[in-house]
Amino acid sequence: TGSGVPKNHEEAAKWFLKAAQQGDADAQCQLGKMYAKGKGVKLDQVEAWKWFQLAEEQDHPHAQEGRLIIEHQLSPAQQLEALRRVDAFHGKTGIVLPGAPTATAEKRG
Repeated sequence: TGSGVPKNHEEAAKWFLKAAQQGDADAQCQLGKMYAKGKGVKLDQVEAWKWFQLAEEQDHPHAQEGRLIIEHQLSPAQQLEALRRVDAFHGKTGIVLPGAPTATAEKRG
């Protein structure tokens, strides 16, 4: 944050989203934290899990911890929805990393 500039979580979320949609793992992890706490965005644990998962797929050092904390709070239906959102992100961006979990694989499980 800038010195003497008030924090604007909504504005930060907007810029993190732009970067996260382009595959930036740091931005994805930050969005996970923001959705988990409802800072600058509406509180949404499923969306938080999605962003932590996407960052984890790129070996972000803090993403797995965030994802696991959120995961224990989600119902099985919410976990499946989170996987669907990850799939949708990969389909939209074309960014698919080897070994990434998918909702399709989860259904077969």
